[in-house]
Amino acid sequence: MDENGDVRFVKMRSGIRSLSPNREDRSFMELNPLLTVGSCGRLSSWAGDVESVSIRYEKVFMYL
Repeated sequence: MDENGDVRFVKMRSGIRSLSPNREDRSFMELNPLLTVGSCGRLSSWAGDVESVSIRYEKVFMYL
């Protein structure tokens, strides 16, 4: 994604197959990282800038 939230590309690592269809991966990337990082950023005045966010699903670990 760029700083405006537009998806530039969605690609799995070489040799790794996505658990979800490509359109779902792209749809997720269009909105969820902006909302997640944005909501975490509400504490920035007190805690500093958000450097990363991690999300653990049962089968997947995401690092934003």
